[in-house]
Amino acid sequence: MREEGFDTSPGHLIEAVRLAEALAALRGRPFPALDELNEAAQSVLCGGDAEPMALIRRRLIVGERMGVVPPDVPAVPLQRDLRAQQTRLRLRPEPEPSTLRLDLRQEMHLERSRLLHRLDLLDIPWGAATAARGQAVGTYAELWQLRWRPDLSLRVIEAAPWGNTVRDAAAARTADLAQQATDLPALIGLIDRAIPADLPEAIPAILARIEELSAISTDLGHGGVAPLLAALPPLAQTVRYGGLRHSADHLPRLQHVFDHLLTRACLALPRACLSLDDDAAREMADRLSAAAPAVALVGEPRAVELWVEALVALADRRGVHAVVAGRATRLLHESAAQPPAAIGLRLGRALAGGGAAETRYAAGWLDGLLRDSGLLLVHDRALWAEIDGWLGALPDERFVEALPLLRRTFAEYPDGVREQLRRLSGRRVVGAPAAEGRAAEFDPARAAAALPVIGRLLGLNWAGEEGVR
Repeated sequence: MREEGFDTSPGHLIEAVRLAEALAALRGRPFPALDELNEAAQSVLCGGDAEPMALIRRRLIVGERMGVVPPDVPAVPLQRDLRAQQTRLRLRPEPEPSTLRLDLRQEMHLERSRLLHRLDLLDIPWGAATAARGQAVGTYAELWQLRWRPDLSLRVIEAAPWGNTVRDAAAARTADLAQQATDLPALIGLIDRAIPADLPEAIPAILARIEELSAISTDLGHGGVAPLLAALPPLAQTVRYGGLRHSADHLPRLQHVFDHLLTRACLALPRACLSLDDDAAREMADRLSAAAPAVALVGEPRAVELWVEALVALADRRGVHAVVAGRATRLLHESAAQPPAAIGLRLGRALAGGGAAETRYAAGWLDGLLRDSGLLLVHDRALWAEIDGWLGALPDERFVEALPLLRRTFAEYPDGVREQLRRLSGRRVVGAPAAEGRAAEFDPARAAAALPVIGRLLGLNWAGEEGVR
């Protein structure tokens, strides 16, 4: 206690022992047990505070030293292989938490990362990967929090049936996890775990299971397409950046699976987006926005062509929810897959009509087009003029009906974007009818009356109609 800065004397110890003995006598025990000693120590030595008691429990009762099993003690092959790798990689199992920074450009650090990822697949969480704070960490760097708990030794023995080495055991368990998986996101996540562990031998089992699930799936509606779209972004990251882990042998198979999932999603999208309610339509729009960068990241021409065809079908097919049609139009516009005039044609078609149903459809279409993209209006003046003209032509009752829907869209823009839109709305478009009407109202006599005042404010000597000196 004194080493930690606490004021403790032998008198405290004497009183603590007496209190522990008194507690034992009150409870009918022949001598104090651990409970009585803890209560007495917290009352006398710690002044009733639980924080110093935690120090006693950690340093004295539990202890901080970890025992070592002699090398000649019989062990399962997996234990021996793990010890050999710990020795070779200079990673000692310590009970206290520690931080390990790895630079994957160095072979030793890369081997350490692979070992930790393989143990994680075996459900032996010796280390936990964390994000670095206050500094940028690239794809070549990792930050781990290490702590070896005594129960991890038991988990190593439990994992022994999977293989005699850490690599073989991790590959076998990964294949078993793939066989047990019942949804595509779980399998894509398993690929993300197997690639850092450098287990190309486990990838075929995962890919076979992905193709099996996607082939037997008969749900081509919203519930069936959503998992396909959700699987594309992480799979695209793996296809594009998998080579950083020196594991590019399986990338052609990953590309095949990506193309297979994208093809099924593109074929099912037009039918899946019919008869959606508002919540399902917004979810589908978000899925489309997440999948579009994945298709561009892979960059395979046939995949891009299929994706564009699917978006065109969503943007032009009757019966597709307005939010989905608007989002498909926006994605086509952002990818420059069609001429810029195409968005104007679809905009005019969506904003046509003056009935209540047409007004609601137009507001939903604009929500899909403009949500999370206020800068599109700031920079595309033609699009701004089209929307401004449609709003200005709405009757009062239709404008009141559409206003809450549009407000929901514009309210999510950042403050800076909304300020730019406010300034843009205050500008007068050159050549517009309003500008021509107001130009005829200019009165030169009233303007000349204000010139002397302006001259005094600017410190100029007004000389009448001849000019300003």
